[in-house]
Amino acid sequence: MSFKKNTVIFFCCASSVLYFANVKGSMLDLFSGSKSHELHKAKPVDPPKQTETLVSEEEQIKSNTTSVQSYTTLRKAGRNLSMKDVEVLENTLKQNPEDLATRTKVLCYYFYNALPEYGRTATIEARRRHIYWLIEHHPEAEIAGQSEATLDPIGHALADKEGYQQAKNLWLKQAEKKGDDKFVLLHAAKFLQLHDKNQAEQILKKAGSPMGLGSFYALGILRINGLTHTGIPVSRGESDKDYAFAKKAREALEQADTSVQWSAGITLLQYGGMIMGITRNIDYEFLDYLYRLLKKVGGPLDRYYDLRKMFASSEEEKREWAIKRLTDLEQHQYHLRKEASNAKEEQLSRGWMIAGLEDLTEAAFEAGDYTKAEDYATKLLQAADDPANERYHGTATHRGSLVMGQIALQHGDIEKAKDFLIKAGQISGGGSLSSFGPNMLLAKGLLEKGEKETVIEYLNLCRNFWNLGNQRGTIDRWITVIKKGGIPNFGGNLSY
Repeated sequence: MSFKKNTVIFFCCASSVLYFANVKGSMLDLFSGSKSHELHKAKPVDPPKQTETLVSEEEQIKSNTTSVQSYTTLRKAGRNLSMKDVEVLENTLKQNPEDLATRTKVLCYYFYNALPEYGRTATIEARRRHIYWLIEHHPEAEIAGQSEATLDPIGHALADKEGYQQAKNLWLKQAEKKGDDKFVLLHAAKFLQLHDKNQAEQILKKAGSPMGLGSFYALGILRINGLTHTGIPVSRGESDKDYAFAKKAREALEQADTSVQWSAGITLLQYGGMIMGITRNIDYEFLDYLYRLLKKVGGPLDRYYDLRKMFASSEEEKREWAIKRLTDLEQHQYHLRKEASNAKEEQLSRGWMIAGLEDLTEAAFEAGDYTKAEDYATKLLQAADDPANERYHGTATHRGSLVMGQIALQHGDIEKAKDFLIKAGQISGGGSLSSFGPNMLLAKGLLEKGEKETVIEYLNLCRNFWNLGNQRGTIDRWITVIKKGGIPNFGGNLSY
């Protein structure tokens, strides 16, 4: 079964990635330790005690070859390369093929920007050349486990059936040859996760990765067999083989330990929600199964309530789910996670605090409790201005300012709402803002009040962090509509 991407894309975050000190990513990353689908913000959840040992597993992976921060920098640099830049870097690699930083940037260029400039044939050939080299020479390197170094036989414009088969064979050889290297095993399993499930399962078991195994079983239960190159599911298997593996995955999950079940619950929450968001087909049996699983393992029920709110049939029902989400968030006190003395854990704790405040702010506003929403938003903006939280400044300032502006708009204070909209745009990006873009809900509300100049100013500010490819065109189109006196169709930007 294939389905086209709807303009309404479910914006569930990759909830556990920040638990491992990474602010962005996808639940598919949990056994690669690296792949970076950019799905909204990454909000931490409180895993059961049985999964605490997983922190060391992820830290080991993240410490390998390239740091999370440097990879993020390299990816951004790669996305900003021109054809001329790439030609220079290709020559650099001919002289020094071991330059993994340069190879990372080049691969990111081919992944994100090359198709319209080089065409499909040349882009596919270039990606094969670099990916084959990585698998053969540095299968343990972080970039080898990133989405930019993935080949898929189906699912998106960069799909490459022949290249996938060759790369698969190389990965299987490396997994056999370097079976004691956990990095290699995790990267190999990630590569095989959708299209060679039985082999991926065996490699994951050999690697001893409960997080990866749980995420893998969840994908099998959902029968996902095709993803776009940015991680959006585009097809589900309908063959007897697909249904048989889905049944097998459920049964295996029932017998698995809590850490595997917890990981599966997070992935089911994310990708199950995405599928329902794309198809607009609400699967209540799945939702019931998901609730029971999350309840059993102490998973993020606030995210489940947020999912139910997304598909509520009335404003009253939406409010009910929002209240449940707020109650759950406050009961678990995600934003008050105790800081540790260890530097890495302290940074992780700060991330928990910021993300928890973001969620509390939004949940309180959606629940209609404007007093609490203003209080949480004020704390969020104060935390965003703390130099120690510079890493989280962009998203925290953006979301806190927008909620404050929406509250002002609700109270009829147009000037204050305008000020907060501009503040929300005066950032350099962060999280998913550079990919999914700015939230336009407050902007839409101000347009309805006739404040088009302020909204245009906001959009021009957003060019500083949302400025790649069709993103520039989107902003231009919106501004054109606004100048003509209309209100653009902001689509998913009203949600994420």
